[in-house]
Amino acid sequence: MATPSKDYFIVFDRNFQKKLYFNVNFFYLKSYKKKRQIFSYINKPFFRGLVLFGLDFKDKVRPVDFSKIQENGRLDPLNPRLLKKFLIDEKNKFIGFSSQTDQEEFKLIK
Repeated sequence: MATPSKDYFIVFDRNFQKKLYFNVNFFYLKSYKKKRQIFSYINKPFFRGLVLFGLDFKDKVRPVDFSKIQENGRLDPLNPRLLKKFLIDEKNKFIGFSSQTDQEEFKLIK
């Protein structure tokens, strides 16, 4: 999976069908005005995936399973370390959580 060439943002959404899983969507930004915090984006995500977070031996939260959701709904496994690459990439302007995600879930991955 190649790093996007345009600015983007990531949205995590708690998956209520599977405990500890989050749906993750990457969207391209059309425009982003940082000072006024106004943005517009392309509504269709360029990447849809599923990520499982867990604790490592140092009690730090890490992605332990990461998969891409294909157009036909099939899951293709990816290296969980790839998620970190996208989270810290300079083209990633911000990370959001869907309104359906419980506030307690935010504490897990801060």
